[in-house]
Amino acid sequence: MRRIVFILLALAGFSLGMALLSAERVLAEAVVINDALQQQAETSKPQKLAQATTASAGPRASDSDAATILSAAELVRAKKGAVALAKLEPLAGRLAGNPDFDYVYGAAALDAGHPAQAATALRRAIATRPDFHLARAELGRALAAMGDLSGAKREFEAVRNASGVPAGARDAMGRQVTALDQALTRPGPANGQAVPVKAAAPQQPRTRISGYIEHSIGYDTNVNGGPANSTLIIPFFADLGPGTIPPGSLPKKAGFYELAGGLNLVHVIDNDLAFFANMVANWHPLFDHNEFRTATAGGETGFARRFGDLGTFSIAAIGQTFVIGDHIFRNIYGLAGQWRQRFVNAWDVGLALSWLGLEYPGASVQNADRYTVSGTVARRFEQAALTPAVSVTVNVGKEIARTDASPLGACAGDCLTFTLLGVRAGLETTWAPWLVAFVQAGYENHRHDADYPLFFIHRRDEIYEVMGGLEFKINKQVSLRPSVRYSDTRSNVDLFDQKRWISQAALRWTF
Repeated sequence: MRRIVFILLALAGFSLGMALLSAERVLAEAVVINDALQQQAETSKPQKLAQATTASAGPRASDSDAATILSAAELVRAKKGAVALAKLEPLAGRLAGNPDFDYVYGAAALDAGHPAQAATALRRAIATRPDFHLARAELGRALAAMGDLSGAKREFEAVRNASGVPAGARDAMGRQVTALDQALTRPGPANGQAVPVKAAAPQQPRTRISGYIEHSIGYDTNVNGGPANSTLIIPFFADLGPGTIPPGSLPKKAGFYELAGGLNLVHVIDNDLAFFANMVANWHPLFDHNEFRTATAGGETGFARRFGDLGTFSIAAIGQTFVIGDHIFRNIYGLAGQWRQRFVNAWDVGLALSWLGLEYPGASVQNADRYTVSGTVARRFEQAALTPAVSVTVNVGKEIARTDASPLGACAGDCLTFTLLGVRAGLETTWAPWLVAFVQAGYENHRHDADYPLFFIHRRDEIYEVMGGLEFKINKQVSLRPSVRYSDTRSNVDLFDQKRWISQAALRWTF
């Protein structure tokens, strides 16, 4: 680890003066700090070597790991942060918590334009080694890049006031603090925002707005959700033989056009807290049987907060209205909480809890409350052929009817209450920079609490769904997405059997 320490010192010497300075001042500060730190390194070799080999309260790096860290440090020094980050990511699962690894990893992430990722690693390094002044200075740069000038000032002041810091580096930190004071007190819309540190880590606006507009055209084999069979045997009337379902209730086929859009707003309150609001809507007219045309409008709004290495927690209020023809069919409102975290810098994991109130203005007997727990695991394999991305989501929950009577007045609402269990998996592969293929498969099981009226059995539904398609990226903002979806609902109450094919082509513009 000896060479790693010297590389770290030289690397930090180059980068300490980068934040909030003009291009000319950056060069001057780099020379001053580098010279000062190199001189300190020569006079304190025993202390630094001891830190590198014994002070690590985290995992110990093997000789092979040390060689990789050294190589990555040299890449960062050569301004190849993205390459260095890719080299270090496979080690993150084992070495996160080793201060030397965390320092080089944080410097690489910052150089690659990921200041939040850098801040997390650098905080680990400081937590393990509180007198790691180089890591603290890099943390100051990362916070400045994210717009947290007060936090950056705090870290730079800590380095400036620490004992043992070379005079040249101490003076540079003082100039950093002065520049931050000027930025924090400057009037106007830029007040409280960081000047970009360098091109690789641009300033992020405190409020970001994005969205999309999508046009689709396609064909649906069951626009009215009709049953799969034209005849039906009802056990209560079994002696009368099978009944015939009226033609008007059987599946109806139609082409469709859809106009959809979404708007996302994120306002960064501080380094760890953000407010968000998402709104979506679509209009789905049919070329035939237009009485079954639909429209949807809804959204969510809430707060998300990062709690260090614990991950990001969010809570949101949800609302949606679904219209069929000219009438509101269903309203939804509720609350949702979510936790998200990335492990080993590769696996994205999430856990969500939600409560939704479902109200049907034209059929209040169906009003219900749905409680759901969902877990998701996802990963993109960057080094594998076609860079596949996989995801798996598992849902469990309960929908409880609010009414005391069924549609036929026979089950006191229990026949509308059910327990659900579902799983969904997805795979996405990149065949070319402009071509992505995707496939999804899902299964959901509904088990009702009581016999369905006239059928003398607890209703049980199994829902299967498969979807696949391609995405052609015309440019950075426009994509064409043809897809085919098949769903099959199988129920022990024949009335609810259903099959459906939907094929469509969607043209999306994002902004």
